[in-house]
Amino acid sequence: MVGVGRNNTSVLARVSIVDFWGKEIFDTFVKVEEKITDYRTEVSGIKPEDLVSSSALSYGNCRVKVMKLLRGKILVGHDLKNDLKVLRINHSRRYTRDTSQYEPFMRKQPDGSLAARSLKTLSLQFFGNSIQDGEHCSLEDAKAAMQLYALKKKEFDASVESNAQRVPPPRQRISFDLPCQIW
Repeated sequence: MVGVGRNNTSVLARVSIVDFWGKEIFDTFVKVEEKITDYRTEVSGIKPEDLVSSSALSYGNCRVKVMKLLRGKILVGHDLKNDLKVLRINHSRRYTRDTSQYEPFMRKQPDGSLAARSLKTLSLQFFGNSIQDGEHCSLEDAKAAMQLYALKKKEFDASVESNAQRVPPPRQRISFDLPCQIW
Protein backbone atom coordinates (compact mmCIF):
# COMPACT_ATOMS: atom_id res chain seq x y z
CA MET A 1 0.00 0.00 0.00
CA VAL A 2 1.03 3.60 -0.56
CA GLY A 3 -0.21 6.75 1.15
CA VAL A 4 -2.40 9.34 -0.55
CA GLY A 5 -3.83 12.70 0.43
CA ARG A 6 -3.34 14.88 3.45
CA ASN A 7 -3.77 12.05 5.92
CA ASN A 8 -1.59 9.56 4.02
CA THR A 9 -4.55 7.22 3.61
CA SER A 10 -3.51 3.70 2.59
CA VAL A 11 -4.48 2.62 -0.92
CA LEU A 12 -3.77 -0.50 -2.90
CA ALA A 13 -0.64 -0.42 -5.06
CA ARG A 14 0.35 -4.10 -5.53
CA VAL A 15 -1.14 -7.56 -5.09
CA SER A 16 0.83 -10.80 -5.08
CA ILE A 17 -0.66 -14.30 -4.92
CA VAL A 18 1.16 -17.63 -4.86
CA ASP A 19 -0.10 -21.21 -4.80
CA PHE A 20 0.57 -23.84 -2.12
CA TRP A 21 4.03 -24.54 -3.56
CA GLY A 22 5.02 -20.86 -3.63
CA LYS A 23 4.58 -20.50 -7.39
CA GLU A 24 3.43 -17.05 -8.46
CA ILE A 25 -0.09 -17.11 -9.88
CA PHE A 26 -0.86 -13.38 -9.80
CA ASP A 27 1.35 -10.35 -9.24
CA THR A 28 0.45 -6.87 -10.37
CA PHE A 29 0.94 -3.25 -9.59
CA VAL A 30 -2.22 -1.19 -9.29
CA LYS A 31 -2.73 2.28 -10.77
CA VAL A 32 -3.34 4.84 -8.05
CA GLU A 33 -5.76 7.57 -9.10
CA GLU A 34 -5.03 10.00 -6.24
CA LYS A 35 -1.80 11.93 -5.77
CA ILE A 36 0.64 9.71 -3.87
CA THR A 37 2.09 11.48 -0.84
CA ASP A 38 4.16 8.57 0.51
CA TYR A 39 5.39 5.57 -1.46
CA ARG A 40 6.47 3.88 1.79
CA THR A 41 9.20 2.23 -0.25
CA GLU A 42 11.02 0.90 2.81
CA VAL A 43 8.00 -1.24 3.78
CA SER A 44 6.06 -1.45 0.52
CA GLY A 45 8.93 -1.99 -1.91
CA ILE A 46 7.06 0.29 -4.33
CA LYS A 47 8.83 2.98 -6.30
CA PRO A 48 7.27 5.71 -8.48
CA GLU A 49 8.28 3.96 -11.70
CA ASP A 50 6.41 0.79 -10.68
CA LEU A 51 3.02 2.49 -10.85
CA VAL A 52 3.43 4.13 -14.25
CA SER A 53 3.95 0.79 -15.96
CA SER A 54 1.53 0.06 -18.77
CA SER A 55 0.90 -3.34 -17.18
CA ALA A 56 -0.41 -1.83 -13.91
CA LEU A 57 -4.10 -2.65 -13.49
CA SER A 58 -6.86 -0.30 -12.46
CA TYR A 59 -8.13 -0.84 -8.93
CA GLY A 60 -11.48 -2.16 -10.20
CA ASN A 61 -9.94 -4.65 -12.61
CA CYS A 62 -7.47 -5.84 -9.98
CA ARG A 63 -10.24 -6.30 -7.40
CA VAL A 64 -12.36 -8.35 -9.83
CA LYS A 65 -9.40 -10.59 -10.73
CA VAL A 66 -8.53 -11.14 -7.07
CA MET A 67 -12.14 -11.97 -6.16
CA LYS A 68 -12.28 -14.54 -8.98
CA LEU A 69 -8.99 -16.10 -7.84
CA LEU A 70 -10.15 -16.32 -4.20
CA ARG A 71 -13.59 -17.79 -4.91
CA GLY A 72 -13.83 -21.25 -3.33
CA LYS A 73 -10.23 -21.28 -2.15
CA ILE A 74 -8.44 -21.25 1.16
CA LEU A 75 -6.74 -17.90 1.60
CA VAL A 76 -3.41 -17.94 3.43
CA GLY A 77 -1.58 -14.83 4.54
CA HIS A 78 -0.19 -12.84 7.43
CA ASP A 79 -2.34 -10.13 9.03
CA LEU A 80 -4.92 -10.31 6.27
CA LYS A 81 -7.42 -7.91 7.87
CA ASN A 82 -5.90 -4.78 6.31
CA ASP A 83 -5.27 -6.43 2.96
CA LEU A 84 -8.88 -7.53 2.60
CA LYS A 85 -10.16 -4.19 3.89
CA VAL A 86 -8.30 -2.16 1.26
CA LEU A 87 -9.66 -4.50 -1.44
CA ARG A 88 -13.16 -4.37 0.07
CA ILE A 89 -13.34 -8.16 0.01
CA ASN A 90 -15.03 -10.39 2.58
CA HIS A 91 -13.62 -13.90 2.67
CA SER A 92 -15.16 -16.64 4.77
CA ARG A 93 -13.31 -17.32 8.03
CA ARG A 94 -13.72 -20.99 7.25
CA TYR A 95 -11.57 -20.50 4.17
CA THR A 96 -9.02 -18.14 5.75
CA ARG A 97 -5.71 -19.08 7.38
CA ASP A 98 -4.10 -15.99 8.93
CA THR A 99 -0.66 -16.92 10.23
CA SER A 100 -0.63 -13.85 12.48
CA GLN A 101 -3.67 -15.20 14.34
CA TYR A 102 -2.71 -18.88 14.61
CA GLU A 103 -1.99 -19.55 18.30
CA PRO A 104 1.17 -21.67 17.85
CA PHE A 105 2.73 -18.78 15.89
CA MET A 106 1.82 -16.16 18.52
CA ARG A 107 3.82 -15.10 21.58
CA LYS A 108 2.53 -15.13 25.11
CA GLN A 109 2.46 -11.75 26.84
CA PRO A 110 3.38 -11.32 30.54
CA ASP A 111 -0.35 -11.02 31.35
CA GLY A 112 -1.03 -14.37 29.62
CA SER A 113 -2.65 -12.90 26.51
CA LEU A 114 -1.40 -13.73 23.03
CA ALA A 115 0.16 -11.28 20.57
CA ALA A 116 0.92 -11.66 16.90
CA ARG A 117 4.53 -11.94 15.81
CA SER A 118 5.88 -10.46 12.61
CA LEU A 119 6.24 -12.54 9.47
CA LYS A 120 9.93 -11.64 9.51
CA THR A 121 10.36 -13.09 13.02
CA LEU A 122 8.40 -16.26 12.23
CA SER A 123 10.27 -16.90 8.98
CA LEU A 124 13.61 -16.55 10.76
CA GLN A 125 12.55 -18.73 13.72
CA PHE A 126 11.00 -21.59 11.79
CA PHE A 127 13.08 -21.67 8.61
CA GLY A 128 16.20 -19.60 9.23
CA ASN A 129 15.10 -17.35 6.35
CA SER A 130 15.84 -13.67 6.65
CA ILE A 131 13.11 -11.74 4.85
CA GLN A 132 12.17 -8.07 4.71
CA ASP A 133 15.75 -6.87 5.00
CA GLY A 134 15.58 -3.47 3.37
CA GLU A 135 12.61 -3.05 1.06
CA HIS A 136 9.81 -5.58 1.43
CA CYS A 137 8.74 -7.79 -1.47
CA SER A 138 5.11 -8.85 -1.50
CA LEU A 139 5.91 -12.06 -3.38
CA GLU A 140 8.50 -12.98 -0.77
CA ASP A 141 5.96 -12.27 2.00
CA ALA A 142 3.28 -14.38 0.31
CA LYS A 143 5.70 -17.29 -0.05
CA ALA A 144 6.78 -17.00 3.60
CA ALA A 145 3.16 -17.04 4.84
CA MET A 146 2.42 -20.12 2.71
CA GLN A 147 5.56 -21.85 3.98
CA LEU A 148 4.41 -21.27 7.58
CA TYR A 149 0.95 -22.59 6.79
CA ALA A 150 2.38 -25.69 5.09
CA LEU A 151 4.50 -26.41 8.16
CA LYS A 152 1.41 -26.73 10.38
CA LYS A 153 -1.24 -27.38 7.73
CA LYS A 154 -2.90 -30.37 9.36
CA GLU A 155 -3.15 -28.74 12.80
CA PHE A 156 -4.04 -25.33 11.36
CA ASP A 157 -6.89 -26.74 9.25
CA ALA A 158 -8.15 -28.82 12.19
CA SER A 159 -8.26 -25.77 14.45
CA VAL A 160 -10.33 -23.86 11.90
CA GLU A 161 -12.60 -26.83 11.20
CA SER A 162 -13.25 -27.39 14.89
CA ASN A 163 -14.74 -23.89 14.99
CA ALA A 164 -16.87 -24.35 11.87
CA GLN A 165 -19.36 -26.78 10.42
CA ARG A 166 -18.09 -29.28 7.89
CA VAL A 167 -18.06 -27.87 4.36
CA PRO A 168 -16.70 -29.23 1.10
CA PRO A 169 -12.97 -28.50 0.88
CA PRO A 170 -11.90 -25.82 -1.58
CA ARG A 171 -10.12 -26.85 -4.74
CA GLN A 172 -6.89 -25.01 -4.09
CA ARG A 173 -4.92 -23.09 -1.48
CA ILE A 174 -3.38 -19.74 -2.31
CA SER A 175 -1.38 -17.18 -0.36
CA PHE A 176 -2.23 -13.57 -0.73
CA ASP A 177 -0.13 -10.59 0.19
CA LEU A 178 -0.04 -6.89 -0.33
CA PRO A 179 3.34 -5.24 -0.03
CA CYS A 180 2.65 -3.47 3.25
CA GLN A 181 2.00 -5.66 6.26
CA ILE A 182 0.92 -3.93 9.46
CA TRP A 183 2.51 -5.67 12.44
